[in-house]
Amino acid sequence: MPNGDRDDVADRLSRRFDNDEEADEASGEEEQAANAQQPPHEGNASNAGNKKNERSKMNAEAEVSSGNAMHVRNVKSEWTSKSFYLPEFLKDDLKTTYKETDLEFEMERGEELPKTRHYYPLVVALGIERIARMEPQEIKERIEGLEERGEPE
Repeated sequence: MPNGDRDDVADRLSRRFDNDEEADEASGEEEQAANAQQPPHEGNASNAGNKKNERSKMNAEAEVSSGNAMHVRNVKSEWTSKSFYLPEFLKDDLKTTYKETDLEFEMERGEELPKTRHYYPLVVALGIERIARMEPQEIKERIEGLEERGEPE
């Protein structure tokens, strides 16, 4: 199995046990904080680790510079994160839609739909495309519709 496929399988397996977006985000933040606080190691193991990290960064930079930013090995360490806030009903919709889409995708394609690597970028890309085609009045109407959904019943 090529390394890229093995990494993708490992990535999918690790996410299979993440039931919650907060756990997914928190683990990435904790990993980054832990990596920032680790003192440099001494000896040959350190040099091997540093060389591996340098190769990984160079590979990621090469893929990004070649125009293929979607094919990085580790999205949490190689992509830029963007946090934003959602009302609970939209967060629930996002989670439910992912689960439904993932199930349908897996049933038809025989593989999972990676949430961080593919689903979230797809949601954002489609949202950007749609909003770019909207007139200001349509945007205003959609905002009002969201505000009505967010009102207590």
